[in-house]
Amino acid sequence: MDIINDMNEGDGEDEDPSKAEIDGCGIQPNLDRLDLADQDITTSELPRPCKRRLICKGKNRQRYAEHRQVQDFFGSLSQSPELLMEIAQFLSIPDLISLYAISKAFHETVNGHMSHIMISCAAFKAPEASRIFIFNFYESLCTPDPVGRFLAGTEDVRRVPSLRWLQMVTYRQKVVRDILACMAREGHRMPKTMPLSLMKMWLTMDIATSARRVQLMHNEEYWSDNDIYNIQLFMIKLEMRFNDPIDGPADDGLKKLMLGQRSLTPLWKLLKRTAYTSPLEIIQCAVRYSYEPRIEHEGLPIFGIAPEDIGKGHLEGWGLGKIHLYRMDELIPREACRRYLNLDKHMMNMMLWGYVDPVTKENIAVSEEEMYMSDDEDGKANMPETDTESEDASMMDVDGADWETDDDDMPNGSIEDDEADSGAVGASDFWKDCGQSPT
Repeated sequence: MDIINDMNEGDGEDEDPSKAEIDGCGIQPNLDRLDLADQDITTSELPRPCKRRLICKGKNRQRYAEHRQVQDFFGSLSQSPELLMEIAQFLSIPDLISLYAISKAFHETVNGHMSHIMISCAAFKAPEASRIFIFNFYESLCTPDPVGRFLAGTEDVRRVPSLRWLQMVTYRQKVVRDILACMAREGHRMPKTMPLSLMKMWLTMDIATSARRVQLMHNEEYWSDNDIYNIQLFMIKLEMRFNDPIDGPADDGLKKLMLGQRSLTPLWKLLKRTAYTSPLEIIQCAVRYSYEPRIEHEGLPIFGIAPEDIGKGHLEGWGLGKIHLYRMDELIPREACRRYLNLDKHMMNMMLWGYVDPVTKENIAVSEEEMYMSDDEDGKANMPETDTESEDASMMDVDGADWETDDDDMPNGSIEDDEADSGAVGASDFWKDCGQSPT
């Protein structure tokens, strides 16, 4: 009260008591901002309503539409490339290709990290195949880096794996799994390491010359002794599948015909009964692989096969060369002999393996995991229309190679003495009906 009385006894000027109290407390408000009674308040000084309403008005409507367009699901995820990469691993190949084609944000993210995303997806979907069929081996399935990164120490744009390589890897993983499942459904079980060995065999079949195939077989770090044993066991089981113990035909021609093809796709189709279901198809395949027509038949089609394709399939370059291309049933025994593996002493054990438990002496039932076959896993969209994995995915440019090869280029241990055996790929009755040897 003393303070108020002193203030009233001042110079006689009327002062607001509340203002005096505020000043005495040390608070200095901005009265100009508070005293707005006689002033017009502009719209800019009012509290702003919802931002979306203002954007929708007048000239900002187009801006709002563009703002809404970029806020799609994958556009938001593109702000976190690591998350988008993880999602890509769980997409099927057709869905991945479709999303890559229709989503700009996803497209740009994949292009920015093409090599990493393709390799990660391959390792997730096909762990074994991605280790065997390395993208560096398949030039036709690679693409220049979309970002334009250079090779180390050069000015050349590096090549990275493409979606075609990813499709090839997942396709081969599926084919190998289905081949073993078809064999298991017929009672022919295989060791757990067989898928990896079959993929190594498929990689060897991608090589277009006999010399390079032999060189790869000599690599003991790549082709281990266990792989040699597995492939020999697989070939024996395959002959048991193609021959009935009572009805026969007691011939290994069908096995040689399938192993002489450019890939394992024909064998896969044969075991799944989606192709080669009639004797005519088998005969046509045999004529295309290795058959020498008679003089009076030269220049004429045989069983619907064009004259230029007759008997060319067993040559290097899949018909472009002049030298016989070694099959796996020819390479494996020779490499086993070179390493002194004595596989001949294991033949009976290979025939009996997988049927009876050696400890309990009871029959071994085939498990559901061994019989699993992905019939409709990815649909037909994941299947190449014309066996792209074998026609385009070769490790050599067969069209640009020089196939005028001399005998000096043949690897050691030529099989000229075994030409008659290597050429007998059709059924025995077929060659007898032709009245000549396939050589």
